[in-house]
Amino acid sequence: MRQSLKLLVLLAGVCCWAGPARASPLQQCRQQCARQHPAPTVRYALAVEGGAGVGTYNPYGIGRLAFEALFWQRLELALNLRTNISGQLTVIGPALRIGLLLRPGEPLQLLVAGEAGYGAMQLYLPLGSPWVHQAVFRSLLELRVALPAFASWELRATPLAVTAFFSRVWGLVYEPSASVAYLF
Repeated sequence: MRQSLKLLVLLAGVCCWAGPARASPLQQCRQQCARQHPAPTVRYALAVEGGAGVGTYNPYGIGRLAFEALFWQRLELALNLRTNISGQLTVIGPALRIGLLLRPGEPLQLLVAGEAGYGAMQLYLPLGSPWVHQAVFRSLLELRVALPAFASWELRATPLAVTAFFSRVWGLVYEPSASVAYLF
């Protein structure tokens, strides 16, 4: 009994002296890689936008609802649902936007983005109201202002946005707008 107790104490001493078990080289490599290349931080936003369009078509109003994801505080991916309404046409359709956010973390930020999507346009003509399917391409510069009093809200202005519609014929439209976004 006494001898087994001595052996147990000796074994416990050797285990304590040896210290914690070391990670294998593969585990060490994984840990080092995770420290050097952390997982992307993602911030989400829901934005509501309103504006006007002037160009090839008659002037019209713009409404847009966007769900956005910002990766690494720079790369933005957004899914938009847009609608354009005037007395002579209605355009409804989804679009995917990819953009680069300049000056992240500053009170005033700039987004340079491109958007591609689909639009179903209904024309109101004297002989009927046909639906026309078209490709929609948009390039934009957007200014974003953080509101210090409301950490989860942003005001946005898009002074430069050019939208091109294509359905056998090109249409070009200038679309300035303003929006508000809730960040979560």
